[in-house]
Amino acid sequence: MQRLSLRARLAITSAVSVFAVSVVLGFLQYQVLTDYSIGRVDTQLKSVSSNLRLLDQLGRRSGDFDALLERVRANSNVVTQLIDENGNPVGEGDRIPVSKKVLKLAHRGAMRSSPPPDYFYTTRFAGTTRRVMAQFAGSEQGENYVLLIAHDIEDLITVQTELQYFFAAQALLSLIIAGSLGYFVTRQALRPVRRLALTTAEIANTGDLAKRVSSEQADSDLQRLSATFNQMLDTIESAYVRLSAALEAERRLVADASHELRTPLTTLKGNLDYLERVGRTSGVDPDVLEDLQESADRLTRLVAGLTQLARDDAGVKDEDTRIDFDGLVQDIADEPEFHEAGIELELESDLWTMGSEQALAAVVRNLFENARKYGGGETKAHAYRDGDNVVLDVEDNGEGFLPEEVDHAFDRFWRSDSARGQTGSGLGLSIVSSVIRAHGGEVKAFAGPGGHVQVRLSAAEQ
Repeated sequence: MQRLSLRARLAITSAVSVFAVSVVLGFLQYQVLTDYSIGRVDTQLKSVSSNLRLLDQLGRRSGDFDALLERVRANSNVVTQLIDENGNPVGEGDRIPVSKKVLKLAHRGAMRSSPPPDYFYTTRFAGTTRRVMAQFAGSEQGENYVLLIAHDIEDLITVQTELQYFFAAQALLSLIIAGSLGYFVTRQALRPVRRLALTTAEIANTGDLAKRVSSEQADSDLQRLSATFNQMLDTIESAYVRLSAALEAERRLVADASHELRTPLTTLKGNLDYLERVGRTSGVDPDVLEDLQESADRLTRLVAGLTQLARDDAGVKDEDTRIDFDGLVQDIADEPEFHEAGIELELESDLWTMGSEQALAAVVRNLFENARKYGGGETKAHAYRDGDNVVLDVEDNGEGFLPEEVDHAFDRFWRSDSARGQTGSGLGLSIVSSVIRAHGGEVKAFAGPGGHVQVRLSAAEQ
């Protein structure tokens, strides 16, 4: 799953924080208002209880208690009921539900010298929700009585429900507003960071190290970040300029040296050929001539390799042409030095690619030469089409690369421990890698036993 952006995470964090605060505050407000409303009902019930005790005294004197009680019930919107210690009602009327705590109130009142505290609870009967006050009403003829006074609180329940909806809507609205404002504010605050990211991406895509990050309209922290980033770019640019100058000097040295060596090498090979022709009559040792010829050939290949690497480093590339790749591999395999090695070919027909024929021919020659030199006398070459690629696999039955050597196989002047005693410069596979990558292809070496190198090039239509 894709990770959210920093702006989104900050906006969500701020929105959730505000939502949590709104929920907590709403809950506290709801509790305060509810407790206040219930407290007022409880106070009213106590007032009714006081009035009932007063009326009881007056009623007993006047003999008209029931009429006075009905008047209090009507004016106070209450329901009263007297129950014994077993919960049985005394008299008629709606039976008010009681709990064990209410029954215990009767027993506690009989055992104490002073009346126990009143007990308040909420219950539902006769189709409405009521707040009930249970009060010890005294003892008579061995029976303990509790007076129940119930007040209708349906209006209060309705208000509580509306408050719940109100605070829920308030929390959701705060979530939406905080999320929107948080996203807008963080977007504005992180705009310099976004410019920094865009500048970094542009530098990575274009390689233009001269670009710098603007720190205008940014706070001090982001200004310091931009200044530090620009300092880093200054350091990288300076190092890159020095490195580019050094690499350019090295490339020119190699190119100039390779170019200057061509003429004396050509003269040397011509003189060696002349000595080989007249050697039989002039008494020149043929073994010495053979050693000189091998050394001259090695120098020639080394100069050619250095020249090719210098051209690739400089980005110099011949004009691309359509190349019959399987024909190219066949022609090189038929050259005398490789024909005598007996390279086993397996070539599909109509393998075409785009590139420099001279450079790709050098690739195939280097692969064949490397396999012939280190392959133990048997070399196989398989060229085939694989999707949109033309592939060439060159394998031999030599020792091949060790697993830890595969990553270094295409390094310049690198040679494995097993190959250090043989002739070679260590440039063959590095030239292969340089040319193939310059053609947009891939080259890969595989661990032994047996040497195996594979090159891939983009296929072209016939």
